[in-house]
Amino acid sequence: MSAKSSALSILATGLLVAPLSLLQAQDTRTVNQPTFPTTCTTLAATQSITTAGEPTSETAFDTTRIQTALSGAAAACSGATVELTTGGTNGVYNAFLINPIFIPSGVTLVVDAGVTVFGSRIPADYQVGTVGTGQEQCGVVGTLGNAHHHWNEP
Repeated sequence: MSAKSSALSILATGLLVAPLSLLQAQDTRTVNQPTFPTTCTTLAATQSITTAGEPTSETAFDTTRIQTALSGAAAACSGATVELTTGGTNGVYNAFLINPIFIPSGVTLVVDAGVTVFGSRIPADYQVGTVGTGQEQCGVVGTLGNAHHHWNEP
């Protein structure tokens, strides 16, 4: 056996009998599985999704119901959850239609599997501030040509 192969043999043997402590993970922290916050309010869907992939109504908004639950959870259940679930027999209702909502700090909005939340298709529903001088209505191309610039205003 050559000196080179003898040295490789000794190195390989040394690696095989290395102290087991060197081969173990060094991170000894205890890791806990994440958990959902307490469900403060559960809201069941009242709309279905049509075969065209749309909510059954484009005018029956769930915004007030959801916003009330979110605001109530912030006041009543610190770090709580508002959960959107299917409704009706066998989950036949599985859709919510909303305008813009505000989720308070410390509140989580959970959308269950099989539930879809649709946003309004009406551009004016997303208008920030009051339409006035120098600003035109959201979604309307007007004479000022700045219908979308209001998003950048302070």
